[in-house]
Parts: sequence; C-alpha cells; structure tokens
Amino acid sequence: AVCEKAGVPRNVALAGMRGRVALAAGDATELSVAVVDHEAPLAALAASGRVSVCARLAVAEFRAERADLLALAGLRLRDIDMIEHGLREAGAALVGLDPDYEPLTFARVTAARGAVLSLKAELTAEVDPAADAVDALTAALELVTREHSPMDWARIQAGLGQALIVLGEVTDSPRAFEQATTCFDRAALVLKDQTALSLRARVAAGKAQSLGRQAELTGDLAVLDAAVAAQKTELCALRPSADPVGWAVAQLNLARLYE
Repeated sequence: AVCEKAGVPRNVALAGMRGRVALAAGDATELSVAVVDHEAPLAALAASGRVSVCARLAVAEFRAERADLLALAGLRLRDIDMIEHGLREAGAALVGLDPDYEPLTFARVTAARGAVLSLKAELTAEVDPAADAVDALTAALELVTREHSPMDWARIQAGLGQALIVLGEVTDSPRAFEQATTCFDRAALVLKDQTALSLRARVAAGKAQSLGRQAELTGDLAVLDAAVAAQKTELCALRPSADPVGWAVAQLNLARLYE
C-alpha cells in the first residue's frame, strides 16, 4: 500500500513503456535512459519487499520485464553486453523466490530468463545458451499447468517453441523444429478463440517458420504441404475486419511457405 501511494510500481511501468517505445524506434540513447530510470523505483520497491510479499513478487516480475527489454535491445542493437545485463537482471529476479510457494511467479521469471538466453544464442549462434534456454523454459512449464493458468502456459509454450527454433538454427536439427511445432500447436489450443491477441499471431508465425525450416532441412515436401494446409486453416478462421493484424500476419506466413 505504501508503494502504491508513492507511485513506485507506476514509475517502474512507465520506464518499461518508454523503453518499449525506444526499442521500436531503435533509439539507443532513449533505451539507456529507460534502463537507468528503472533503478530508483525498483530499489524503493525492493526495500518495501522486505515487509510486503506483494511488493517482493512485483520486484521479481518487473526485473523479469526489464531483463526482456535489455535482451531485445541487445539483439536490436547487436550489443552482447546489453544481453548479458539482461541475464544478470533475470538471475536477480529469481533471488528469494520459492517455486513451492510462488510457482507462477517463479515460472514467469524462469521463462523470462530462458527467453534472454535464447536471444543471446540468436545473436552469437552459440549452442550452449540455446540449449540452456530450452532447459529453462522446459523447467518453467513444469510449474504451470494449462488448467491452473492457461495464458501463462500458452505463453511459455510459445517461448519454448521459439527457443527450439533458435536451437534448430544453430544446430541444423530438424528434430528441434519438429518439437517447436508441437509447442506452437499446444499454445494454439488455448489461443484458438483469442483472435485479437498478438501472441496468437506470433504462435502462427512460429509454427509456419518451424514447419518451413523442417521441410527445408529434410527435403520433405509432405511436411511443407502440411504447413501450407495448417496456415490456410488459420487464415480461414480469421476475418480481416475483426483482426486485421492477425489476418495480415497469416497472409505473410503463407507467402513465406509458398516461397
């Protein structure tokens, strides 16, 4: 309550929003400012976390979001130091969390760390962070069930699918792309009626990418035919008037597969 009156969570959230805007614009200076702007409100929130469970959990989730912002900025700017900073932030977010008593927050933060590791692998093309990312996201899934928190489960499944794509790219492994497709299919079960969510579009795009790369590596036209059929089914389920972005993404995915 004290933190809410002081506007601390609001200040952290605003810093994150400024960071996302700067990320979209590729503005390195504004990104650096947004990262620094997190420091004081996070410190205040952490101080109150010593006496407030809610504040302690908020610190963990805000640190995980900051880690994600740093990693995405590092990938966008080709700056490995930013991604390493994101990894440290994700590690700090896990400190003090107990998966037995705070499984959902622990899973979210663990998944965030896995996503940062995957972005590091995407930048460096190294196998170890790619494999570590898959391990982290798999561990996060063990703490969340589809029945307990369906959207978290779907989001982590999608994150694992993306990490498997990165692993497949750095190892040229068709099996990794096959497993990624399975993850995206699982996520789609939860998202099939959520037409306006950007996550649904990312899941559809991820599935198209994983199936396309699997077909490319194996020379299996049947896999490619299945990918085209799945994308057409996704496209038929969308209405451009209701979900123009999702419809446009589905069209682009189908175009990539035809290519």
